[in-house]
Amino acid sequence: MSQVDSTAGIAVRDGYVDGDDAAFGEIVDAASASLAEGPSAVVWATLSATHVPVPEFGDFSKSRVDLIADVERRIRDEEKRQRSSGSMPSSSLHQTPPGSVREQWSRIADWLHDRFPENSISGAESESIEQAISATGQKWPAELVEFFELVDGDTSGPAFVAILPRFQFLSLDHVVGERARMIEIWADVWSSRGLEVPPSAGENAFTFAPAFVPFAGMDGNFLFVDTRPGGLYGCVSEFDKSGSDERGPRWLSISAMLTDLADSLTQNREFDEGWMWSVEGGALQWDWSRAKSVARDIRRAIHDGRS
Repeated sequence: MSQVDSTAGIAVRDGYVDGDDAAFGEIVDAASASLAEGPSAVVWATLSATHVPVPEFGDFSKSRVDLIADVERRIRDEEKRQRSSGSMPSSSLHQTPPGSVREQWSRIADWLHDRFPENSISGAESESIEQAISATGQKWPAELVEFFELVDGDTSGPAFVAILPRFQFLSLDHVVGERARMIEIWADVWSSRGLEVPPSAGENAFTFAPAFVPFAGMDGNFLFVDTRPGGLYGCVSEFDKSGSDERGPRWLSISAMLTDLADSLTQNREFDEGWMWSVEGGALQWDWSRAKSVARDIRRAIHDGRS
């Protein structure tokens, strides 16, 4: 739940509960408690990556049950709007332009070597890459090929190094194996139910489509390159084991993602709008401020005219 005052100052009340029904109740309770302390221009509700204004909180004649229904209706309507339009929240796609995979990885590798000299990371042989491409049956973007020439899996060595927050880079063997496993798991969503995967890159499939080639993952969640044709061919998207690919594209390409990562590591900046790295006990780790991320998303939505 977030309150937005007349100067676009945003106060975020964040939390986690198990189940959407409980979440809607928590949103209403947090908003009601906050409004009792002082009025706010607008109250927004957030569920996962969906943010919507809920003007019904200005009607103090409504009961808690009514407000819960209002929050759920507005959240579900926004989710349906995004699905029907094939769109994604405007904040999901980073605007970093594509560049050079080799140049950006060199910046990251130099940074890693300075801090973790006993760890190592290497690329795959051309023959192994060709075999993986053949196994997936997809046309890999040149950037994906170049990436695996430099990076075939995460670092090895005595130090714990989380190069990415929430994900580890996959080896080629894991790319082929995890992709096949995910397609099998999600097959009923897009085949037996008679659904068709949209033909253009970047469009929400709401399943793990054969055109998705993962390159990083952990615990059933993945970053993948979308090899469907179109203007966003080669974009990097996120696949969540609960929400599939509903967030839409995250970066225009692998090199764009690596640029943001290199900037974060070398310039001590946030990565992916909320993640900050630290080295503690000889380990590289990431911490995320959801409150900052939600506030940033809502400011963008207000700017886009969704207040």
